[in-house]
Amino acid sequence: MQPQPSTPTPPQTAAPLPSNPAGERRALSRVIWYAILNLVGEVAGFVLAFAVFMSMVASGVGFYPRTSIGPSGPTPQQAQGMLQAFRYLTLLVPFGVLFGLIAVILLWVGFRGLSKAGASEFSLPSKLLLCSVVAFVLLIPGLVIIFSNIIPAMSLLAPPGGAPTYVAPSFGSIILGLGLVGLGAILALIGLIGGIILGIWRVGSRYDQVVLKLGAIFTIIPLLNVVSPILIVVGVHEAMSKLAQALPAPQ
Repeated sequence: MQPQPSTPTPPQTAAPLPSNPAGERRALSRVIWYAILNLVGEVAGFVLAFAVFMSMVASGVGFYPRTSIGPSGPTPQQAQGMLQAFRYLTLLVPFGVLFGLIAVILLWVGFRGLSKAGASEFSLPSKLLLCSVVAFVLLIPGLVIIFSNIIPAMSLLAPPGGAPTYVAPSFGSIILGLGLVGLGAILALIGLIGGIILGIWRVGSRYDQVVLKLGAIFTIIPLLNVVSPILIVVGVHEAMSKLAQALPAPQ
């Protein structure tokens, strides 16, 4: 009985190189800038929270004995501290939302650039990320409307001097602001999950960077979301280094 000829094993081929490594590197640079701006925004958020907390503590408002608001309502000093804290929010929250809008636009440009460079898996995240862009556009006027109508009402609790001047808040405007913020929050959630997290995860999959996948997961976890931009910067930098090796050598 003649032995059967063995089937030759097909040669192992290397993973195909990206068709446009230069274009992918340019797109990934936008992702790095998104992470940097996101990190700055997270730090600014902590500074804002600390400023609000200190203004409340300085006026005698807290969650420990002798600083809680009594059954008769806040004292003038406590009301003044609460008003000051709310003014901090009025000034800084819309600015933070605008800052986040710039960061999301940069990330959208990065995903769009990767899709145009031949990475078709980023087409869906780039489209869903537009929900985040629209969300920020709705959140900015919504927050401004709400804050501008609540501050006059809060000023009645602690008039700076003399008899308070009654300024009735426009409840129709407040409802409009709440509607804009509510719709913006829904779109922001869609953009966060389907755009930011899915997109960063696919960047990690495409360039074999586990640290990027961790950065995508940490984006939605409180406290760990501060670490997420750092992981994204490290992972994207490694991915860009791999792409640099795929670039043709200069003549």
